[in-house]
Amino acid sequence: MYRTFEADGKMNNEWAEKNGKSTVPCMALWGGKSFADEQTAQSMAEQYYQGVQCDFVEGSGHWIAEEKPSVFVEKVLKWVERN
Repeated sequence: MYRTFEADGKMNNEWAEKNGKSTVPCMALWGGKSFADEQTAQSMAEQYYQGVQCDFVEGSGHWIAEEKPSVFVEKVLKWVERN
């Protein structure tokens, strides 16, 4: 997965330049112990999606689904219901 990270990024950028941003609803989650903050998470997602919604998971790091599974599921289900 990580060996192709740079190649994936290049392909994603080329696709977005050619086709524009995706209109599929997007939620960006981040954890308070992660390397990212709200602004970083949102700006990263906005490179490829329109109408990004962000949410925060207190006490989690980068691996939210593994670190806080019940909070992760709760937030995703609420977001899906709204969208």
